[in-house]
Amino acid sequence: MKDAGKGPQPEQDLYMRMKELESELELLTIQEEYLKDEQRHLKSEYIRSKDEIKRIQSVYLGTGNFVEMIDENYGVVGSSGGT
Repeated sequence: MKDAGKGPQPEQDLYMRMKELESELELLTIQEEYLKDEQRHLKSEYIRSKDEIKRIQSVYLGTGNFVEMIDENYGVVGSSGGT
């Protein structure tokens, strides 16, 4: 003999479990979108950082003026920028 007042029905348990899982899925979907956006942002920041490093590491090509010859292998060059 079944007692109707002794707790939730199995269908009700399954429905509640489904609602919990739907809620969890929605939260995970939101987190996934946030992480994808963050990943895109970090990737663009990484590319900009690499470009900045290349710019900093590049060889400075300043212009200068030949001043005088010291010997066969060396000479004096003056810079136009004062450096």
